[in-house]
Amino acid sequence: MNRRTVLYGSGAIFISALAGCSSDETGGTGDDDEPETVVDETIATASNYSVDADAGDVITVDITGYERGGSIRVVNVDGAVESIYRETVEADASFEVAIEDAGTYEIRAVPRGETKIRARIIRS
Repeated sequence: MNRRTVLYGSGAIFISALAGCSSDETGGTGDDDEPETVVDETIATASNYSVDADAGDVITVDITGYERGGSIRVVNVDGAVESIYRETVEADASFEVAIEDAGTYEIRAVPRGETKIRARIIRS
């Protein structure tokens, strides 16, 4: 009788150990493969969104112009403020901005009416 109790206990520990190993292999971080959403809002007034990016990252922006579009700028705000991308849209648009230098960037959106903006960062 005691032998079965010991075997049950050992089996439970073995199964728990396997479960821990398998979740590490399949769960992992995996964050590098999935874009991180940094903005997902509908705006009607000028808005700025700050994001820290590394060299090689890509910022993707999707705009849905509900009324008359607007303008989007991606600006490097470390040191001297430098615009690295500017786009004026009249309707729906999507674009990507490759980041060359690590630093803090702002996505500056100026809508003409109500506009949906979604920005994601894809880590290198």
